[in-house]
Amino acid sequence: MVQEAVGNDEDLQKELVYQVAQYGETAEALRWAHFYKVDKKDWPYNVRLLEENPDGNRPQQKLQQSSQQNEESWDDEIQQAEQVEYHKLPLPPNDVFLIDSVVKFESFLDTGLQDVDIVGVDCEWKPSFGSHLNELALMQIATRKNVFVLDIVNLGNKAPHLWQELGKFLFNNCDILKLGEIPLRSTKGGPSLSTLVNHCLGRPLDKSDQFSNWEKRPLRESQVTYAALDAYCLIQVYDILKRCCEEVEFPFEEVCYNLMTNEKVHRKKPKKVGNKKKQNDNPNKEIPQPASPHPAPVPAGKVKLVCDTMLQGLGKKLRSCGIDSAILETHDDHMLCVKYAQDENRYVLTKGFKRSKCDNVEEQLREVIDYYKIIVTKDHVFSRCQACNGNNFVKISRSTMNTLLTVSEANLAPPPPCLYEDEATGFSSEDDYEEAAPPVSLTRKWELYPDEKIDVGLCQTRLGHKIQVKAVPTPIISKYDFFYVCEECGKVYWDGSHFERVLSGRLQGIVQ
Repeated sequence: MVQEAVGNDEDLQKELVYQVAQYGETAEALRWAHFYKVDKKDWPYNVRLLEENPDGNRPQQKLQQSSQQNEESWDDEIQQAEQVEYHKLPLPPNDVFLIDSVVKFESFLDTGLQDVDIVGVDCEWKPSFGSHLNELALMQIATRKNVFVLDIVNLGNKAPHLWQELGKFLFNNCDILKLGEIPLRSTKGGPSLSTLVNHCLGRPLDKSDQFSNWEKRPLRESQVTYAALDAYCLIQVYDILKRCCEEVEFPFEEVCYNLMTNEKVHRKKPKKVGNKKKQNDNPNKEIPQPASPHPAPVPAGKVKLVCDTMLQGLGKKLRSCGIDSAILETHDDHMLCVKYAQDENRYVLTKGFKRSKCDNVEEQLREVIDYYKIIVTKDHVFSRCQACNGNNFVKISRSTMNTLLTVSEANLAPPPPCLYEDEATGFSSEDDYEEAAPPVSLTRKWELYPDEKIDVGLCQTRLGHKIQVKAVPTPIISKYDFFYVCEECGKVYWDGSHFERVLSGRLQGIVQ
């Protein structure tokens, strides 16, 4: 890591030799001086002395050695006086799994998240000493029984479909609570996870492996244990905080929800003494649903909805049916739903913090379709962008796609992440290399424009959004004659078998 930080900068190389020598590690300083071939005239005096007399029997060297020994013994006394008891991982070693192959990844997805309602998530990067940010090296996912350490370095891009499954089953699953650490950075330092663990569990975390080279393989056993504990302790801290709040009747879950959604917590007013009848004798009583605003069936393209933060998954499904659906971001204020309803004449879909009877996204979709009496046809399916809700697309040929790809290769920025199959492709899966389904693009309920509407030189739509051509697998470009670019966000779609699979799968019984 020192070598990476210093690089080819001669001034930094000289400074390294000088600083190591000043610290008292003369032999180490000499090693770096030889390694970087630093000119001898730039060596510190004690380094030149060691080079000329390796036995160290000159008076100046003996005096220096004596001084160092006194300093080391003083340091040893300080270290012995400051020994700290650290928080340990309570799980046995065989409950911590290093996922470093595709086979192990598949096994983790098959069994690791079954019957799980809470996880702790943490990541590790190789420390960075400059403006360059290193790639993600590890991702730790802890359940109450196990910790799974995903080796990003070894897995990399070997199995993109498995990363999509992880996103679908975990990160897009509202039934699993995800706990993570938000670093609090300031010029004077600040509260850390170790401090929080110390307050809640009685002992701090041992952070000695924090600045490990997390990209080097194989990982040490201490590194795997450190990484596992960083994720598992999040669940332990959560349980302690929740229990303490419940003991004093503090609304822990309500406060957590309000913090996530930036809503203010309303303090409860003190109860008035008297025999006044409670306004709500049964707070869990289901509120009756009002009648549908549509007396007769309406086509999907005529309905406009807005989904709150608890219904983001439903919002994406509604878009796949061609229904104009705005979706609140995780940290948006819920009052934004009201603004959408007033400004854009949208119906508000909301869900309370407590679970409703319908938690399955597929069931929620059918419930909304039935309640609003929406007619969904094949022409409506995938007529809107899954990512941004736009319905303006530019039809471009394969040759134009190849030109855009050439232009985009000049840009070193990585393509946007593709976590969900239906978001990544819309009409076809990245894994589909069989014969494409019959084209349906000509009859879709969208606004379709010719490729003159894009800026090929800048690889942008006419609205200034980068066309995400690098997110399309190369075999797909060579397979299909035409592609469709969303003007609102630049996402690229194409016709394929995914369309027919959706009709016969999750939209079966919905599409007429």
